[in-house]
Amino acid sequence: MSVALPVTVLLIVVTECLSVV
Repeated sequence: MSVALPVTVLLIVVTECLSVV
């Protein structure tokens, strides 16, 4: 469960980066 948190945050950051680009 502890791993799911960072992965979710990372996914959101990547999605935002792709959205900006």
